[in-house]
Amino acid sequence: GGPVASGDDKLVRLLLFIAALRDHGARRITAVTPYLAYARKDRRTKPFDPVSIRVIAQLFEAVGCDGLITLEAHNVAAFDNAFRRRAVNLEPYELFTAAAAKLVGDAPVVVASPDVGGVKRVQLWREALEATLGKPVAQAFVDKRRAAGVVSGGDLVTGEVSGATVLIVDDL
Repeated sequence: GGPVASGDDKLVRLLLFIAALRDHGARRITAVTPYLAYARKDRRTKPFDPVSIRVIAQLFEAVGCDGLITLEAHNVAAFDNAFRRRAVNLEPYELFTAAAAKLVGDAPVVVASPDVGGVKRVQLWREALEATLGKPVAQAFVDKRRAAGVVSGGDLVTGEVSGATVLIVDDL
């Protein structure tokens, strides 16, 4: 697809490539998708909303994909439930732990999420950092809301961040 191709174009090209592989006798096909387009819409927020993660899963199944590997699914439970085939979510926080430990040194550390939806992601990274650093690591999140494409809030931080090195982790 290249850097100028849209996410839509890349997704369609990948689906067509998988279909071609299946048509030419591939026994097993696993797609590796570091960014899974449309996977963020994982629940209905309004009546009759499409759940795009499920539609994307159906597209991969329709072209004959046996499995899918992605990086940091927006909602791991929804990702797991959307696919009827093998689906693997890789968490990058494991890769960042050693680098972050070098950056923070002896300073107090807080791992923060820019919204409530990332609290579980923060908790997992905080636990990994605690094990690596051998000291307590706090956590925090920002009260942020999104409605009709408008982001509001952001003024209220839950958790103590004063005087600490704050590592902000978000999906994607």
